[in-house]
Amino acid sequence: VRGWKAEDTENFIVVHDTPDVPLVRKIVGDLEVIRKEYEKLFPSVKPVTAISTVRICKNRDEYMTYGGIPGSAGYWNSESEELVLYDAEKAVKGGGKTDADTFIVLYHEAFHQYIHYSTGELPPHSWFNEGHGDFFSGARVRDGKVRGIGPNPWRAAYIQRMVEAGQSVPWKEIVLFEQPDYYR
Repeated sequence: VRGWKAEDTENFIVVHDTPDVPLVRKIVGDLEVIRKEYEKLFPSVKPVTAISTVRICKNRDEYMTYGGIPGSAGYWNSESEELVLYDAEKAVKGGGKTDADTFIVLYHEAFHQYIHYSTGELPPHSWFNEGHGDFFSGARVRDGKVRGIGPNPWRAAYIQRMVEAGQSVPWKEIVLFEQPDYYR
């Protein structure tokens, strides 16, 4: 497609429409690094041979035109077999910019993509899939290694408020939810 470029790695094809070349390079490298972490913690019964497609839209408008869900910054579509996100660069206090949100989404959605193929394209339960996606969204990847995995910075304060307000859902209920209940 005119204006889009592609980068190939061992396990991914990254299609992008962002002019931010350093961002694309980091995404391409981080995908292979985080994939090894998924494989280490959740080994596949048989080798995953699928080449995973990742599409990076240049901005939120392009992402929404491509099928982005309002309120989201990325998604994994098992039907089209494509992980889609956008360059979510934002300004930070004191000047400068950060792509941290882009990587939170990337690591979360790439887990969904990996687990889809590693389970033989059978979807795991929502609590497992979303919970582990959020776990990996807190990864810190630097210099070709996962340097640690901390809490998802988008979730920690929200969860704390829900617990303090007595509005959290007990674990024994969450694991029994059907998918619509989980997402509600």
